[in-house]
Amino acid sequence: MPGDSPWLAAATGLDRSQTPVVPVVDLSQLEATESTSRPRDISDFRAMITRIDPSTSILHIAQDAPTDQEWDELGRRFTNLRRLHVSTGFDENWTDEHFPLSWPLQLLIISDAAGELVSTPAVVEGRVEHLVLFLTCGLRFEGPKTRDMMKKAVPVGIWNRETKTWRDAEEASRMAFWNKLIADAESQNMFAQGDGPGNEIKVFSVPAELEKWMVEKYGKPFELTDQDKPDTRMSALTILENDAIETFLRLTLAHFHVVARLENLTLRSTRHRMESMRGLLAQTFPVLANLKTLHLTLGDILFDMGDPNESLRNLPPNLEALHFRGPVSLAPLIDTWIEAFAEPSVLPSLKRLSFVLDLGPYDNTTVEVEKLRVGKDACRRFLGVATARGVTVEEFHDPWAKGVIPMFKDVDTRWAELDKEPS
Repeated sequence: MPGDSPWLAAATGLDRSQTPVVPVVDLSQLEATESTSRPRDISDFRAMITRIDPSTSILHIAQDAPTDQEWDELGRRFTNLRRLHVSTGFDENWTDEHFPLSWPLQLLIISDAAGELVSTPAVVEGRVEHLVLFLTCGLRFEGPKTRDMMKKAVPVGIWNRETKTWRDAEEASRMAFWNKLIADAESQNMFAQGDGPGNEIKVFSVPAELEKWMVEKYGKPFELTDQDKPDTRMSALTILENDAIETFLRLTLAHFHVVARLENLTLRSTRHRMESMRGLLAQTFPVLANLKTLHLTLGDILFDMGDPNESLRNLPPNLEALHFRGPVSLAPLIDTWIEAFAEPSVLPSLKRLSFVLDLGPYDNTTVEVEKLRVGKDACRRFLGVATARGVTVEEFHDPWAKGVIPMFKDVDTRWAELDKEPS
């Protein structure tokens, strides 16, 4: 069944009315009604994809990631795929050992996948021109598969179903999260009867085990280098929401030669709090010498990533276009940014600039108009320095906030209204 393609419009910059109708392979239609754990029948899958023109250059696979067999069938059926979207749906699975490498992919979008290993050479060798990770979480690009990593996992907490209490749980700041998670799971009868003492349920965390693995590998000095690495085709990378910054850093650590050759990077993280890898972005950005365009949308996570006073100096050095949207809480520090930007050695190649401070705290609540006005005044002053340097000031534009999903809020509508007020 064909579907609309707002994701294609956002990823390519095309007007939505100009994008083609996208064939959809909806894997939820193949699930057994009596048990969602039963493998899909490959003959049913084959019958579904044979209804799609084999010469299509665009495809959306929805509601799950294909199995190894299904990837093989897709590779045989379609030989000219250039734009592919895989939205894994509720189960958030990802498998790619049999991902077809013969496709001349220009665009690959992976959405919803969580806590999985991405290992296809299409990604880790940079064979796709533009990679988009859309509302993914906890993806990694090296190391063991999740099932292998969790074999040695230690519980983050033990929940007693009778007393509704925790034992050996994580720090108190995470208790509310686990309480809600357990309550939701029990309300949906997702747990079998506990088999431990006192009807206990052991809770394991993939992110906790991943952090242990990362600390073990990168907890000692290391060097980011792309020397003696093969050329890549990936020129653009987009990572949107959830742990976007950490995902970018995990890809950078695992396959720096792919990231080092990017020309266009989009990172958006407005709700997330960084639990690890703090300060690493400030070490990574300055070595991205090939990057020309950076779209950076950050909420208060900006303050989790190192000294915000130094953020401007730590940006990729050869940027020609910077499109920045940040929190109103940055406004009191704008003098430091203005001082840095006045230095000719800071972003010397910059030609185009967008700069907006309209985002609220981590909960994404609406910003009070007085705080918004303070942010607007800070932007006016900063952009004034840009104009004096001969940089072209542009309106901030976020194609992913143009109706792709409601949670991606566009620039506050009151922001433009403040332009009518005297400066």
